[in-house]
Amino acid sequence: NPPSSSITVRMVKPREELAERGIESAAKAIGKPMDLHALPLAVPPYWQNRSLGKAFLDRCPVGQETQACLEQALRNTFKQVKTRDRHGALPTGLRLVNAHRVEHSGLWAKYEQG
Repeated sequence: NPPSSSITVRMVKPREELAERGIESAAKAIGKPMDLHALPLAVPPYWQNRSLGKAFLDRCPVGQETQACLEQALRNTFKQVKTRDRHGALPTGLRLVNAHRVEHSGLWAKYEQG
């Protein structure tokens, strides 16, 4: 039986325009001064964006292995519980509809600077 509920992973406020506006805009978005010399040495090897000479912010689809892990997490953590806001039949599970990885040069630099 397919689950009666589904979820989708979405960015709340996408800002793809940061890549076009450059490093200064990325620095403003994370609220910290940044220059090209402060950029990280390397991003994760599975990222599609490899150029650290310019700012980027992209949403990239994840691979089948990652999707399988997310689906397993949904199956393992779902609880069929009646709540005040739920009317009618209870859902039997959750189904992963979509999953993306956010690749953001400014946030990666902030993470590496620790």
